[in-house]
Amino acid sequence: QRGNRAFLMPENQTQQDSAQPITEGTRLYDDALKWMEQRQIVLPDVYYNQLTDLERLKAFSVARVTVLDELAKIHDSLMAAIDKGLTQKDWRDQLLSDPDLIETLKLSKGRLDNVFRTNIQHAYSAGIARQQEGERALKRRPFFQYDAINDSRTRPAHAAMDNYIARNDDPVWRRWTPICGYRCRCVRIALTEAQAVARGWTGQAKPVPSEPDDGFGVHPLADETHGVQEAINERSKRTGPFWNNPKIQDQMLSILLDVNNK
Repeated sequence: QRGNRAFLMPENQTQQDSAQPITEGTRLYDDALKWMEQRQIVLPDVYYNQLTDLERLKAFSVARVTVLDELAKIHDSLMAAIDKGLTQKDWRDQLLSDPDLIETLKLSKGRLDNVFRTNIQHAYSAGIARQQEGERALKRRPFFQYDAINDSRTRPAHAAMDNYIARNDDPVWRRWTPICGYRCRCVRIALTEAQAVARGWTGQAKPVPSEPDDGFGVHPLADETHGVQEAINERSKRTGPFWNNPKIQDQMLSILLDVNNK
């Protein structure tokens, strides 16, 4: 029997805005739990210094916790929080009641808050993205809207994206599908065409006003193909005509994918 998971609902999302109703019994929480379960546990030095942004999506670590067994317990506790609907306080109290978590006991309340909010919201947002991007959902609601909370804690870059609307296949969503930073509370809302027009869609995509926080400009469900293409695009912005040639980019993408699949 799973508990009440209502705490996972972002502060500014309503049931009417979501791609399909968010209620007990939907796939949303199963998708969030599955996303969290698939993340591989790695030490902080590997996570922060060796992995790409794409690889971090598939990995789990906590800064300053250098014992693998402790990382595994934190990971399991976050899965339990999703499954049982634990509040942040309940999660923290249960976690710190384990006398074997020596390194974790050294973490401040603020850092534990960051661990909880970032990981839970990331899993939840991945579940939303999976539902919104299902074939049936996209036919019903082919537009997405970025929705920031717009209070004193909202980062300027995220506030600049508030109410940004584009079709579901617009490249903007490869980088701006929440979460887009640590403790990010933004959500992406799925809209019908009529809703998009009513909220300001004019038929043309607007310039993207800002960039996500460092390390978070990757779609939560991104695959390796998308990650290689993003790497090529980033290199193209920083180098000269050779990399900016579309034919060269296509060839490099093919080579990198071939190497990746061996």
